Parts: sequence; structure tokens; C-alpha cells
Amino acid sequence: MKLSRIFLAIGISIIFAVFVGYALNVFYEPPKYYVDQNNTCYQQFYCENMTADCYSNKTAAALMGYPYYGSAPMVESYPSKFPVDYNATCYNDIINSPQYMQCLADRDNCDIAFQKTTQRYIHSRNSFYILIVIALITLIVGAFFINIEGISSGLLGGGILVIIWALIFTAEYWLTLGKYVKLIALLAVLALLFYIGVKKFRK
Repeated sequence: MKLSRIFLAIGISIIFAVFVGYALNVFYEPPKYYVDQNNTCYQQFYCENMTADCYSNKTAAALMGYPYYGSAPMVESYPSKFPVDYNATCYNDIINSPQYMQCLADRDNCDIAFQKTTQRYIHSRNSFYILIVIALITLIVGAFFINIEGISSGLLGGGILVIIWALIFTAEYWLTLGKYVKLIALLAVLALLFYIGVKKFRK
């Protein structure tokens, strides 16, 4: 490929990916990012409360969120600046207990279930599929329907960049997928790229 075609392909790849990302933001605006006060998981599963008996001053410890500072028996809290005495052995036994671990797991599951109901998650999920469909169409068009070398390579590069952008931009959805679902999805994209490479570039 001549140098001019290489620069053309690189330019098309980058500008196409930027265009797709910006167009998605224009026509499908993301929701406002704010802390949703309807998430009650931390109130339902306040696991730290299980360590209350390890503190000499339970009221002070509760106000401070049951702080833990390693094995030091006496610490200064912020912002109240009064000492909180606690039993480190008691604390370690509780946070390593099956009941505490289960509480943390239940809280995480509750939080994940709640996040899936938020507008941010729904937007992330929908954006993921929109970007992936655009990327796949771009790869197919660049591989099989356009024979101009610089443009074809540019569309192929653009499609790959859109896929990468989809994984980053929609991480809030992508990261919630099962590990095997993500593995299979990545394998499918890799297989498509290998297929395109064999069909288009094999002499």
C-alpha cells in the first residue's frame, strides 16, 4: 500500500470512530450522572454493624461508620477527634466469618440488581449494542463491498476502533456480563477478523 493510501486509511479509521462516538452522543444523549438516593442496599445490608460489639464506645463507632485502623487499640477519628477503642481480634474474627462474607456478597448482588434499573445502565446497554452493530456493518462493508484499498482499509480500522470504543464507553454494561459471555463475544469478533483477513488479503 502506498504511503498516501496508508495515511488515508488511518485518517478514515480515526475520524470514522470519532464521528460514530460523537453522533451517538448527539442523537442518544446519556443521562445525567448523579447519586441515586433510591439505592437502599447499604441500608438493607449494613454489614459493618456486625462489628459493633468489638468497640468500647458503640455510639461513637456507629457515627463514624465503624472505622478500622489495623491493630492499633486507640485511634483519633475525623472529624470528631475523639478516641475509639476496639478489640482487633474480635474485629478480624467477624470480618473473616462466613456470615460477614455472605452479607457482603448479598449487598453486592443487591447493588448490581439496582444498578441494572438505573437510566445510566440502560443507556450503557443500548449504546453497547448500537456501537457493536455499527462496527460489524462497517467491517463487512469495508471487507466485501468496497474494493478501493485505502477506503476499505480505513473502514476496517474504523470498525475495529468502534468495537474498542464500545467496550470502554459502555463499561458499566460490559463489565456486568458473565465472564464466559465476554469471552465468547471477544472470540466471535476475533474469528470474524480472521475470516475477513483470510478472505480479503489472501493472495
